Amino acid sequence: MIGVWVMSASESQLERMQILVPAEQKQRMRVHAKKLGISVSELYRRSADAFAVDESEEEIHHAALEALVEALEVGTKRAAKAVDRVEREVAATLDFYEARKQTRAARDQSGETTPAS
Repeated sequence: MIGVWVMSASESQLERMQILVPAEQKQRMRVHAKKLGISVSELYRRSADAFAVDESEEEIHHAALEALVEALEVGTKRAAKAVDRVEREVAATLDFYEARKQTRAARDQSGETTPAS
């Protein structure tokens, strides 16, 4: 049996597009299209339309800038925490060496001998 497909006026303005999809996705789309009673092509068109953005270009740029600002704020907070941690580590190291220096100075004043270091 030969199937006949008649294009409607809107379908005549369609353009061919070839895409590559994994075999599993192709099969899922066939099953899903069959359940909906539409062609796989129509299912892909509807899927693409679901992602269409109706926002103006300015709104898109604004949203992108907000996302960048948020990312910068998160990065800045992480960097500030890292700097605070490093400052604490440096202060602890300086305190350690200062205490060591004072211990050696006290030994030198008392005449104690210190092991070579």
